Amino acid sequence: MKNKIISLFYVSIVLLGCETNDSMTPEACFTYNRSNIGYYGPFPGIDTIWFENCSTQATSYLWDFGDSTTSTQENPVHIYTQSMTTIVSLTAFNGENTDVLTDTIYDWAIVYKPNIYLYPKKNCNICVSLSFPKGGEVIASIPEYRNGWCVNVEPNSTIDDQYNYLFYESAQPNIWQRKNGWCLEQSKLEAFIKADMDSRGFTEDEINDFVEYWIPRLKEFPYYTIFPQTKESIDRVIEVGFSVKPEVFYRLFYCIKGSQTNAIIDEPISSSFSRNGFTAVEWGVIMD
Repeated sequence: MKNKIISLFYVSIVLLGCETNDSMTPEACFTYNRSNIGYYGPFPGIDTIWFENCSTQATSYLWDFGDSTTSTQENPVHIYTQSMTTIVSLTAFNGENTDVLTDTIYDWAIVYKPNIYLYPKKNCNICVSLSFPKGGEVIASIPEYRNGWCVNVEPNSTIDDQYNYLFYESAQPNIWQRKNGWCLEQSKLEAFIKADMDSRGFTEDEINDFVEYWIPRLKEFPYYTIFPQTKESIDRVIEVGFSVKPEVFYRLFYCIKGSQTNAIIDEPISSSFSRNGFTAVEWGVIMD
């Protein structure tokens, strides 16, 4: 009888001391990389995404790609065949325990004609580079971008004796803010743009470059909504690096959409800048 009690006590200790996989709580985790720029890449209409699973304590997985397709692979590769913003979810399983992580994968938007003006205090050689923290690529540039621009710049922003600014266009995730802005009659666009850019600190030449290019292209609709994107939001998707760092770097993009009707929009708080030392400024447009 004594030996039987000891045996039962030993078995109890063993059972209590062992934690099975079914009792472990998984933690879902994933990252992803994109192969190209969807509709704007080398294979139009195709956006291939590599998902990397970093979940812990999980024994199986279920992916929902947000386009009515799923996968149980650990590290799937998924091809989206149409441009769309979608929510991807990963469910990590361990027995009856689960954990779910979701993330938004945005469609793509082109930033048209960003111009970067450089005003060093004296003639110098400067290298300027672009990077895309959330994915993206340069799709047009003057001078040719290649792996970056390395140029000679004069204090009046004359570049390599032939350009007034660095020009590029790029495709990147469409995560621009569309909450705060203005809705304007088409006939009032030019005066508004001039006043807004002037209040921010742009020069007459910089403003004229914008107006002369864009106003003739904004004639189709009776109204236009304009959502300003300032440096903080632009830096999230397009970063600019300088071999000689400016004391001041001010960025402004307008996200513009034509409309048949007027709309009431919460107005943004505008910012401005002063030109102190080496100054760089940039403007560009996203067309909805």
